[in-house]
Formats: sequence, structure tokens, C-alpha cells
Amino acid sequence: MSKPSLTELTKKLESVQPLSRPEKAAVVDAVDSFFPGRSIWPEAHPEQIGSTDVALHVVHETFPNWAIKLRGKASETHGDWVCTLRKSGERDNDEVIGIGKGMVPAHAILAARLRLVDLKHHM
Repeated sequence: MSKPSLTELTKKLESVQPLSRPEKAAVVDAVDSFFPGRSIWPEAHPEQIGSTDVALHVVHETFPNWAIKLRGKASETHGDWVCTLRKSGERDNDEVIGIGKGMVPAHAILAARLRLVDLKHHM
């Protein structure tokens, strides 16, 4: 997957607009493209992309033991979530950090995960 595609998908996850079914499928494909031969999703249904449990599972499967920091304002009309993925929760000097934003926690987590993959892929 090319950098513009990952960047575009991350922007879609971070937007205030809900993801369309094809956009959800594109996120599933983007995540899977970095793990050929196996799907890391508990069930490969794009509809589940809004599930925080599924997003956490994806991070656990792809970056086990990484620290996940999720902060935000719980609001039905306008959630404001930020997720930070770090190799260590104790250090401030991690080489690569994934940061994502979203209207729902799952989108913030998946955006951080796509950014992290994008950064690691281009290092």
C-alpha cells in the first residue's frame, strides 16, 4: 500500500464523517497488507471497524506489548478522542510513535495504528 493511500485512510478515520462500507473495507485491507498470509482481525467484517474492542485487538496482534494511551471527551454528538501508541509507556524517547484522532475511540486507535505502520514502513 502506498503512502498516499495510508495517509488518505488515516484522514478518513479522523474525519467527522462516518466511514462508508468501501472505506471500512479499505482500512481492513490496509491493515492486512502488512501481515500477508494472515488476517489479524477477530472477524473480517468491515462493519466492526467502529468497535473499540476490535481496534484494541488489532493493535495487540500487530504491536504486542505497546502502550496505548487513549484520552478524550465522551460525547454522542461530537467525540474528541486522541490515541497514542508507544513502544514503552515509561520513556519519552521512543523512536516511532503513532498518534491518531477520531470521533469515536476505535477510529482514533486505528488511525494511530495506520500512522505507526506508515512511519515504520518508511524508516
